[in-house]
Amino acid sequence: MLFTATTFAGMEEVLAQELVEIGASDIRTRRRAVMFRGDMQTMYRANLWLRTAIRVLHPIREFQIEDAQDLYDRVHDIDWTKYMTADQTLLVDPVVKSELFRHTVYPAQIAKDAIADQFRRLKGRRPSVDFARPDLRIHLWVRDRRVTVSLDSSGEPLFKRGYRQGEQHPAPINEGMAAGLIQLAKWEPEKPLVDPMCGSGTFSIEAAMIAANQAPGLGRKEYGFMKWASFSPDDWKALREDARAKIVRPEVKIEASDVSGSFVLMARKMARNAGVDGLIRIQARAFEKATAPKGTEPGWVFLNPPYENRLKTHDIEGFYHMMGQRLKESYPGYKAWIITANFPALSHLRMAAFQKYKVFNGGLQAQFRGYEVRAQS
Repeated sequence: MLFTATTFAGMEEVLAQELVEIGASDIRTRRRAVMFRGDMQTMYRANLWLRTAIRVLHPIREFQIEDAQDLYDRVHDIDWTKYMTADQTLLVDPVVKSELFRHTVYPAQIAKDAIADQFRRLKGRRPSVDFARPDLRIHLWVRDRRVTVSLDSSGEPLFKRGYRQGEQHPAPINEGMAAGLIQLAKWEPEKPLVDPMCGSGTFSIEAAMIAANQAPGLGRKEYGFMKWASFSPDDWKALREDARAKIVRPEVKIEASDVSGSFVLMARKMARNAGVDGLIRIQARAFEKATAPKGTEPGWVFLNPPYENRLKTHDIEGFYHMMGQRLKESYPGYKAWIITANFPALSHLRMAAFQKYKVFNGGLQAQFRGYEVRAQS
């Protein structure tokens, strides 16, 4: 069976390696996606274990169209009774870039009508649309005149692990993005990880889950494939039990801090929800007073500083200069990794990056840069 795992720009190679590790075959990277083959259990494992995937799609039909009627006819030709009943609900999720359609919603409406008309003709009634919790989520990809119709096996995006509950940080980094950045930085779990602008603690939580070999999907209760006719509850239960058995409690040094006491409380709550609070030390402390963990060798520092797009410092140049100074004073020998969309501000670190990655964070074009921190001379 063919599947497509979608991901963030810049994370394709990381996701491809994750797919290797879960036993997928015929892995091929695309822009913001990785195609692979496997059976239904491979698809279950992908949803349970992939840290950087957004959705896992199962393409069921690909074709060319010339106009809107062509799209209707080709979608109508698919036997939808194989995938749902008239009593279930559906949602068509469109991704459209084509001169044939001015509005993204229009192709989704056409596809929905084609499915509804088929059921009305065959069964005398039609499935309803549910925007919140559909039984079958259908992914409609239209690029120029090429169309791919897929079933969405994930439902909610996979970066929604289940540990974010209640009050939210105003500019949180996406869970899947954080996990991908940690892997891009090649963090070694036996080395310290410091998250001194932790916000709601996403970097630290995702790092702890990696160190503990904890499947990121264990905290979720619902997936799209659970409503499929082919779903095997016994196979899914066995895979979850196997994942729980693989969790370890490593000797790991992860320290997180933030100047805001409310964010620290939030981070502690999120860590508890994720089941990794015992692996992270979280405290209230301004970055200006941050220090490396005592009695340990140098490790990694992860920073998601203000961009001036959402969080304001009112002196971004001075803030980044201070950040560079503090890194040199407190973290000599560490690898400092910084994600930011404010490229001019990076020059005020007065540090030379040894690695640069282009990524997107919250819809903003950003860079993820790695620095070898050297003591102030």
